[in-house]
Amino acid sequence: MKKKVLIGLLGIATAAVMLTGCGGKKDSEEKKEPQEKEEAFEEDFPEEEDAEDGDFFEEEEEEETDTAPETAGVPCLEAWIKSVYETTDDGGTILLKGSYEVPVLTEKSAEEFPELAAALLDAAKTNRSTFRGDIEDEISAAKEQLSEVPESFGDGMFYSDNTKVLPQRVDGKVTSFFYSFSNYTGGAHGMYGQRGETYDTKTGEALALTDILTDTDGFDGIVRGELLEAYGEDFFGDLDEALSSYDPGLTDYSDGGESGEASFAYNWALSPEGLVLYFGPYSLASYAQGAQTVCLSYDKYPELFEEKYLPGESDPFMLRFDFTIEGIDVDGDGKSDSLTIDSKYSDDYSVIEGIDLMVNETESEAFKDVDIWPDSEKYGYYLKTRDGKQYVYVILQRESDYEEVLVFELKDGKARPVDSQWFSRGIRIDEDDDGYFERLLTNPDRMSFATKFDFLSSFTAERNYSVGEDGMPVSGEDYYTLVTDAAPEPLKAKTELDAKVLDDDGAETGEETVIKKGDEFNVIGTDGKSLLDVKLTDGTKLRLSITSVEYPCEINGIVDSDCVEQVWYAG
Repeated sequence: MKKKVLIGLLGIATAAVMLTGCGGKKDSEEKKEPQEKEEAFEEDFPEEEDAEDGDFFEEEEEEETDTAPETAGVPCLEAWIKSVYETTDDGGTILLKGSYEVPVLTEKSAEEFPELAAALLDAAKTNRSTFRGDIEDEISAAKEQLSEVPESFGDGMFYSDNTKVLPQRVDGKVTSFFYSFSNYTGGAHGMYGQRGETYDTKTGEALALTDILTDTDGFDGIVRGELLEAYGEDFFGDLDEALSSYDPGLTDYSDGGESGEASFAYNWALSPEGLVLYFGPYSLASYAQGAQTVCLSYDKYPELFEEKYLPGESDPFMLRFDFTIEGIDVDGDGKSDSLTIDSKYSDDYSVIEGIDLMVNETESEAFKDVDIWPDSEKYGYYLKTRDGKQYVYVILQRESDYEEVLVFELKDGKARPVDSQWFSRGIRIDEDDDGYFERLLTNPDRMSFATKFDFLSSFTAERNYSVGEDGMPVSGEDYYTLVTDAAPEPLKAKTELDAKVLDDDGAETGEETVIKKGDEFNVIGTDGKSLLDVKLTDGTKLRLSITSVEYPCEINGIVDSDCVEQVWYAG
């Protein structure tokens, strides 16, 4: 039997960056062991005009595959991701590694929220162009430094630039997130920070701080009080002078014109529990003192916020973070807590053997026998369910585009490991722009996870999950829809295959037909057990029977290699 191996897309690890949440009191998948495969990205950036044309994400409008069911009234986000792995002309030395993300709505959410979808798409085009320009400049600088100081590269030394989307609050009223970045371009240390963007979910309007505050009089004083309460009098130098440069009425930096008195806009986002203000390194204190974050809680300052932008009291939420999340109230005492993902290394520090979740720098019981490389990507989601339960999902990027979800329960201010579950990465390739799409989790009632199947071809298909009673992801859906095409090209029937005709919604019409020898089709969905849905090149949707799920599978009682001319499996 002919087999072509499809090389998987590996995520580039991003550097750990601090993320802020907000405090404030308010009323099995079967494990599949991954197979090893690897691929490095070696690419040149396309011409700059590509970032400005009207074709960016245009494939979203094409009829590719159905998407998993989504809850109405709340938008679903996904990240468009570009990975960078650049080498010198002779192919010897790595100059820069990194990636950047921009958020967009899923196709189905874009139909429900067209104004928000358009606003995010416009911002995505602008931000993508900016990120790419920055990286191109850094690559040029790296080449110059390599020619002047060649010993500064090699042995794990290279430039890095990573930007990640960290959703803060995504509901029917507000869509708010931070862009979290970290980079290293030579010197004693790198730089990191966060930049917020917030939109009215219904209108798509980009919101300014003055849009969500009832009054800005005394705002600087409130911020000052929260900073002193969080960090203490001795932490800052002249805090009053530093804060005097911030203006809640600004949306960008102002050089002060003729007066020369520069002013800064507050850097903020709305979380499920309050207004998060982020001050990067050097903003209020030295680099060694890191970033400072404070949260103005909806509960503590009820008169400060416009009522139409207040969230529901029991709305569930998920907050994505890289390494540490601060400002959340884990134990319900109204004070800020922090969570940190901590790796447990082997004796020679070459392998991570366990993952711990620290609450306020206190270790918990760790997940044992977690064998991943130190540079493998790992990040977390802090989540609260509708009934007030708290969990952390630690996502480990594994080999061959698999990921393992480690679930910790948070109770009485302590973290306890529950269990882990394997999934495939729900990646949808964007061939036109040399990037890929991946779902962002924002709602514990609707989490999209993917599973890999091997029926006539290797493909990943997704369905929705929610948080179960024990904190583990559970699904009430029996059907998986494809994340991307089943194979790089349509499958061609090698023999006649009896099939049932489906309507546009995927329901059986009662009609039967035959896929003729030579007909081409793609897989569009499966229940993973007994049925395989396909779509002919003319758009007709049909249903085949899976009579054996064991490798090699059987369709309509016929072994896979006798069903189609070329079987595409990822091995």
